[in-house]
Amino acid sequence: MSIEVLKSAVSRALGELGLLEGNGRIAGEVLLIVDSMTAFWADKPALARALSYGLRQSLYGPNLTVIMTSQYAPTTAMSFGFGLEHVADGVIHMWMDDVEAVKEVRRWLIIKKMRLTSHYSKAVRFNITEKGIIPLEPSLGEVNQGP
Repeated sequence: MSIEVLKSAVSRALGELGLLEGNGRIAGEVLLIVDSMTAFWADKPALARALSYGLRQSLYGPNLTVIMTSQYAPTTAMSFGFGLEHVADGVIHMWMDDVEAVKEVRRWLIIKKMRLTSHYSKAVRFNITEKGIIPLEPSLGEVNQGP
């Protein structure tokens, strides 16, 4: 796993899809999802910050939205390396309650960071359905009101 290989693959894919203009800029709106960034630094956590910053700089652009996932170490509940939080414009932390303790699946999310916007700052329980992520509590009206 290498950030350079990822950058090259993204560039090649954009070219093959006809989404690159002659000047190298992206034509149209593009959504790129990288799942999971943790694999790039699992064996070298001290490099996580440099690798994620370099990737962000190379992918940053007006027509490209990048969603990157990262996982937490199950034993410490801490990110592997320094994670992505320092370079991200938004951080959504998702987790589940211990299913053995509560005897059901309870999924939660909290918006930890969202640059340049006011956002709801409490944990929200949610389900995943065929329609996507559906908040269960608080009501949608409360979530949209901000802090």
